[in-house]
Amino acid sequence: MPFKDSEVQKAYDRRKYEKNREHIIDLRMRRYALNKEKEAAYQKQYAEENRKQLSVYHKKWKRNRSAEQKKKDREYARQYRNSDYRKNPSKILARLKVYYAIKTGNLKRPDHCTRCGLVCTPQGHHPDYSKPLEVVWLCDPCHKEEHS
Repeated sequence: MPFKDSEVQKAYDRRKYEKNREHIIDLRMRRYALNKEKEAAYQKQYAEENRKQLSVYHKKWKRNRSAEQKKKDREYARQYRNSDYRKNPSKILARLKVYYAIKTGNLKRPDHCTRCGLVCTPQGHHPDYSKPLEVVWLCDPCHKEEHS
């Protein structure tokens, strides 16, 4: 660390980042594009190892949001609830059952799309909501294609 005072170092790093922000973001995006699977594995490992710290960080972040941002969040959540929950409650129940089954380990999410084989974090698709744990795991493009 070139500066003895950590606050001075933080200020220096912040200015340096702001000055080179576009270049840094471009480098990160290129590195991520070249190593998607490796980066995804690293992020997953990091999240597991630092679960408590991340939880504290997100709670603090949520608490510090402005009143206007919180109002927008509540409005968005209200619109979502009113649209999906009211129209098709079996759909929501199926989603919740899959979420809980994954969380408890009764259902395992594969690491690839069952249709095209793309390595990703697939989304669960319910062909029949009356059978909530019978899920087809699809990548985002295949899932969009399924619904179109």
